[in-house]
Amino acid sequence: GLGDVYKRQGEEIANKLISENSENKIPSLTYKLLSCLRTEDVHSFMNIILRLYMTYSLEVPSLLVKALNEKDLFLAYGYSFVNGLLSKYTSQNNKN
Repeated sequence: GLGDVYKRQGEEIANKLISENSENKIPSLTYKLLSCLRTEDVHSFMNIILRLYMTYSLEVPSLLVKALNEKDLFLAYGYSFVNGLLSKYTSQNNKN
């Protein structure tokens, strides 16, 4: 389902951060994103995500853009994305 797609996008970002030796950024990133989701602050959430994609020269997923217009979709996207981000981070940390 879509949740899996969103989770994979989070995992891809996490993999990118890990490959750039920037996995230390993941906890604060996660915290900021969750804070945006809690307050349903679509604007700030998007700023963080877009900056991330641009920093690492990644293509912004079109599904992400669709999620902006619908609150339920935005929340589903956001939490799945964060879930993917964290799952890679925690599995990376368990290896060390």
